[in-house]
Amino acid sequence: MKKNILIGFFVSLMFFSASSSVFADYPVKVENYKQICQYNIDELAIRDLHYYKRKCLEKSVQKEYEVYFYLEKRHQNQGDLIYKQYYIKRKALASAYKKLKDQDKKILKKEVEKTQEKNIDDDSSVDKKLNGEAVSTQICKIPEMQYIRKDFYKGLTLSESFPNHFFQNQQIHITGRVKNKNVDFVTIFFTQHKETIFRETYAVTDQKFDIPVSFSAIEDFDIGIFEGTSGSSYIFPVYVEERKCGGKTSIKKTNTSKLTTRMSGDQVFITWKGTADFYKLDFVQKDKKISTFVSAQTYLADPVLFEGFVPGDITITLSSGQGKTLFSVREWMQGETIKKQFSQHHFSFIDEKKILIKRLPSNSSRGEKIIITGKLLDDTDEIAYIILPNGQVDSVKIKALGEPKVDSDSQKKYYTRGQNFTFEYIPQSSGTHIVEINHILGMATLNVPVYSLKKLPLIPDYKDLSQGEKSVKTEAQMKSVLYKNITIARTDHALKRLKRDISLEKLAQEKADDMVKRNYVAHISPTGEGANDLRRRYGIKSSVSENIAHNVNEHFAHEGLMRSAAHRGNILEEDWTRVGVGVAHKKDGTSLFVEIFSADELTDDSLFIIRKEIYRTLPGEYGKSLLVHSDLEKAADVWSKKMSDGGFFAFTDTEGKGVFSSLDQSQYGGRAGVYIFQANNIEAIKNKFKGIEAIEDNDIKNIGIGISHDDDGIIYTTLFYYLN
Repeated sequence: MKKNILIGFFVSLMFFSASSSVFADYPVKVENYKQICQYNIDELAIRDLHYYKRKCLEKSVQKEYEVYFYLEKRHQNQGDLIYKQYYIKRKALASAYKKLKDQDKKILKKEVEKTQEKNIDDDSSVDKKLNGEAVSTQICKIPEMQYIRKDFYKGLTLSESFPNHFFQNQQIHITGRVKNKNVDFVTIFFTQHKETIFRETYAVTDQKFDIPVSFSAIEDFDIGIFEGTSGSSYIFPVYVEERKCGGKTSIKKTNTSKLTTRMSGDQVFITWKGTADFYKLDFVQKDKKISTFVSAQTYLADPVLFEGFVPGDITITLSSGQGKTLFSVREWMQGETIKKQFSQHHFSFIDEKKILIKRLPSNSSRGEKIIITGKLLDDTDEIAYIILPNGQVDSVKIKALGEPKVDSDSQKKYYTRGQNFTFEYIPQSSGTHIVEINHILGMATLNVPVYSLKKLPLIPDYKDLSQGEKSVKTEAQMKSVLYKNITIARTDHALKRLKRDISLEKLAQEKADDMVKRNYVAHISPTGEGANDLRRRYGIKSSVSENIAHNVNEHFAHEGLMRSAAHRGNILEEDWTRVGVGVAHKKDGTSLFVEIFSADELTDDSLFIIRKEIYRTLPGEYGKSLLVHSDLEKAADVWSKKMSDGGFFAFTDTEGKGVFSSLDQSQYGGRAGVYIFQANNIEAIKNKFKGIEAIEDNDIKNIGIGISHDDDGIIYTTLFYYLN
């Protein structure tokens, strides 16, 4: 059972108590549990005594339920009094139940072991191994089952009753119909000690619903179901027990066949054909093994169960058994075995307020185009990102009918809200590709995995295993964890370790504190300032790039940034040489995390390297050979230097001289063209050289590039080209 705790969800539990004086007036009378539970200690082993004490309490609680239903139906006008009194009675019973359950624990354990040793048959005396523990093949002691009534839940009719006892890793399907034709959803929830520990909503089709429930944890809890997405429900108590028994496995031929797997979205279904009462699926990977139990001929795999497994081959074996309940199965007949490849499961995120998705594939294969379509509901960055199977990051432009605009602060191109868009990408390798589309301010609007067709995504990610506890660490301790995680991530990808920079850390801390103080989460502040505007206060002359996360703890913050292609790109950027981290706590217990990256300050040598990189990438960008002409390069250097020294960005200097004044007019006059670019970081300058119309449309072979920078780290670039 997944524990998906949802904050803000409230379920009213309608079980209360009535005093003995109230009960006396009605035909159903609740006896004291001590009077109900009569037993002869001399005739019962400690194990059985403990067992019957629990069962008697359950019987007593069940009688309390029956009384309540009677009172509610016949005497609704006394509801408030009955509710209050019934609650008190049930609370007292629950307290007694817990006390009995906990007592004599050590003695009980010894008696259970002795009883198991005596009762194991000679032909099945070898214990099986399950999850590293001995699993006895003895027949289970069948508990006193109580079955839920089909009309137990208001507004619903169950197709079949289900019991109140289950094995760990058993899965059932709660199916039924809603009475109201206008109901589109039903919601199931689990509670423990009045706290909701799981809640999920399922669609209703033709008034029918099907809810798969997996009991992965050994615990007692209550199950409620109601119509719609919010409401209240009666609750039914269930008990999940560890599998320490359950019959021997036989090599006798079973009547099961066609064991197959299929995917629907990110869900993995295992299906087969058979006529048995129950089925057991064993998943084995080297020394790891788990067993799951179902009564249907399909199993919805839960990634949570596969904690400790790793991506790769896993063997799945199907066995069948007969019995009225799972506890009464005396023998498992082993059937078909298949081998499958498992891969990492990833969570999905779509901000439905900012993007409307019409087409979204759940899987793809190498060479098969991934196509995502939809409508933009807010301003969206033209560049989308993809995390590749090897962990590296790629990018591609999304397409829309209108022309993209240019953001004045970041110089990024973006599409305005209201436009239909198309994302297309052709995978060059097999494996999971994670696609990310971002708002122009940097927040992800879509972050989804597209899985390989050949692998089943069942290895749990960090969100499958934990909802995230709010951190109790100090801001300094959280910073240390983030620095460590950044280093680990870069080391895993054979990248140099970043230096911890005090100036960058001060800048990051100022940003984190400002977001808490002014209650916003964005790269640009309410007054229009970004990290590259603020860096000058701390004497930082090179451009910076920023990661921001708002999360419950430092581990979730780092994992979330690594799941975001754009933020992951920052952490794994080769050009960065230093980093600073800031953390600020919010009143609600969450925290804001800021990571600021930068390269060493620009020098003439670094500019020379940048120019060489641009020359090297241009032929691939435009599909043609381009020759570097020394005269054009010298003229470009002169103009770039003039702009950086003079503090202007234009085709005419402060003295009125034009950009072509640095060229030999007798040789190039009338046949030369020019582009000038300005940016505050190296990556932005490189991007400026993509899609230059003159190079794309004309027969140009000769170019020259000049680069310079000012004391604030602003880079000025000039490109001269010559028409043949």
